[in-house]
Order: sequence, then structure tokens, then C-alpha cells
Amino acid sequence: MKRRLRIGIDAHVITGRYQGTRTTLTRLLQALAWRTRPHDIIVYSDDPKQAQALVGGSGLEHRALGSGGSVK
Repeated sequence: MKRRLRIGIDAHVITGRYQGTRTTLTRLLQALAWRTRPHDIIVYSDDPKQAQALVGGSGLEHRALGSGGSVK
């Protein structure tokens, strides 16, 4: 029997300014969104609604990262 994993991804860069890491992580999450089963994947960002609009797919859960200054 396979074990169901709960995986959290810090994706704060996908709702920030445009940069290479933003594009790379967005594309990675787009590919991952359709291949999550049987695992739960939670995407943490500063703006969960914007992140969900960028990534699309229904296989990911989006949550707010929360504020914490420059060192989170």
C-alpha cells in the first residue's frame, strides 16, 4: 500500500516580480498540478488567488505564506 504524502512548496516567487525562478517554478507547478495523485500538494505564496490563477489545475491546494519580514 502506498503512503499518502502531504507536500508543501514555498512558491512566494511566483507572485513577485518577473524573474527566471518565477517562470521556472510556475511551469513546474503547472506540470505537477495534473500529476499529484495520490499525494496532497500545498502551494504557499503571498497571494494564493493570484498563484492559483497563474498555475491553474485543480490538483493543488493554495495557502497564504504569511508575513514575516525579509527572513521568513
